[in-house]
Amino acid sequence: IESIDKWSFFRVARYCDELVADGKGGEEPRYTCNLVLQKQMSARKVIQDMATNFLGMLHWLDGEVYLTADRPSSPVYTFGRSNVLEGIFSYSSTEYKKRPNQYVVLWNNPELDYGQDYVLVEDTANIVERGLIITQDAVAFGCTSRGQAERFGRWKLFTSALQTEAVSFGTSINATFLNPGDIISVQDGNRQALNLSGRIASSGTVSTTTVRLDRNVVFFTPGAILVDSSATVNSVDYVQGDVILTNNSGAVLTEVSVNNLKDEQDSNRPINVIWKESNYVQSKP
Repeated sequence: IESIDKWSFFRVARYCDELVADGKGGEEPRYTCNLVLQKQMSARKVIQDMATNFLGMLHWLDGEVYLTADRPSSPVYTFGRSNVLEGIFSYSSTEYKKRPNQYVVLWNNPELDYGQDYVLVEDTANIVERGLIITQDAVAFGCTSRGQAERFGRWKLFTSALQTEAVSFGTSINATFLNPGDIISVQDGNRQALNLSGRIASSGTVSTTTVRLDRNVVFFTPGAILVDSSATVNSVDYVQGDVILTNNSGAVLTEVSVNNLKDEQDSNRPINVIWKESNYVQSKP
């Protein structure tokens, strides 16, 4: 247990436990996992397979096992030409003709004594537009809910339709704090004809407490980025993406106390946040 970042597991677990529509007029937890291990495998492989149940990923961070999951979040850092080697971004995209618009999801149906069953999820509008069906199989690991299988299929569809481009670049020690699963912003002045990032200036007063920048910026203390659509904490109203700096009593947040945040306008319901110790991005008009 000492080699596990338990708070990262706790935050993902609470996200998995949230109730969502089950597709039959009721509600169910967003992700549940039910499985039987029938053959011996390495513990790491088993755990990695289990993590796919909730679109998660395990990795090592500061000597501990850290857990992340694909869930709503905000960017934690911005890369621009000024903090990328030679100011160059390289782009690539998926081939349009090979993007699936239909998934056949394999899951275990309790009504068939937990035998294998299939659910079909498709992007009808894309099929009509292209006049072509591109089918791909997918396995919902440990899934015994049709509703969850359908949500997994829709996630695969949205990924195919929306995540069509990749960007690669080289950077330096300034990015060493980034973790797998973090969301970043890319501000490529060459591509967007607009520069919104900069560097520390080489001129002006420099001391242990003063650093001259090439433009005005705002610094923030550690905080939590709200995942839910809205919440009220310490009588302050927040919306998704806002940074919460204090707990319900008004005290400065810590990585421990952030897990006890409650929505004061919703019967003190626990709220979902992304904890960021040192870096995150906040947008202003």
